[in-house]
Amino acid sequence: MQFSGRLLKWTAAIAAIFAVAGVVAYGELVQDWRVPRSTQTIRSASTVVRSFLMADFNQLTADMEKKYGARVSTVFQLDARYAEVKLDGKLVETHPELVRLGYVYGMFVVGPEGGDLARFPFKLDPDQPIDLQNRSLMTELREHFKKAPQNWLAFGDGDWTTDRCASLPEGLGLGTLGGLLQLQRGSSCVVSWKGSRPASMLVIVGRGNGDGWMRPFAPRLCRNVTMAELERRKTEGEAVPDYAACILSHQRVYTSGRASVAAMAFTVNDGSHLERATDF
Repeated sequence: MQFSGRLLKWTAAIAAIFAVAGVVAYGELVQDWRVPRSTQTIRSASTVVRSFLMADFNQLTADMEKKYGARVSTVFQLDARYAEVKLDGKLVETHPELVRLGYVYGMFVVGPEGGDLARFPFKLDPDQPIDLQNRSLMTELREHFKKAPQNWLAFGDGDWTTDRCASLPEGLGLGTLGGLLQLQRGSSCVVSWKGSRPASMLVIVGRGNGDGWMRPFAPRLCRNVTMAELERRKTEGEAVPDYAACILSHQRVYTSGRASVAAMAFTVNDGSHLERATDF
């Protein structure tokens, strides 16, 4: 009986330790709870343009031939948005639409509702920076975000600039760890607002192949990617922006913005210290 009592106590203690460790891990990796919250109000409006990559379809075709042999056929149904795999004319598999995040455009808005706002329009493709010198972005924003507050879009082409665009390599600047986590390529630009409250924001758009498992950790990964890119730019002598934002598509096959994309915005203090915006 005495031995059984000790065993139960040890079992309970071990269970408690694992429970505490689980809570700490959840807070660190999912909630990212040690990051201070910014007093700034940062809101956003953005949309994703999806792309179909022929390389992915070719890979699926090759995989199916390896699995079923030369008699298999793989056809992508554009109207139904899935690929059919048939063996001797009989359907054996279906695969969801082979699309991924193509590029993202939209804007981040800093400041209280009804107050003096700083606006940061952007358009970024994870595979390569997009040249915005023609200013066609404003037309896209006004046509797509008709339901946004009117004062969000109450500005002209001369009120903002985008420059210092760069490509982020495989791993999104996190090196070996980023590769292990299946982070792919990305792009970043600095958007500068030239209105009555001048400010600048680093905007990053990246892509990952983590599928479902990466989703809970995407906000934490966004912060790490943002910190790495800020540090890289700081090392190269660039001025530190006032704000930073990260948009990460964390699934190989894009389904929807809610399911496939994480977005984070930060106030940047003391060179590279990030404070998470309250609205994100």
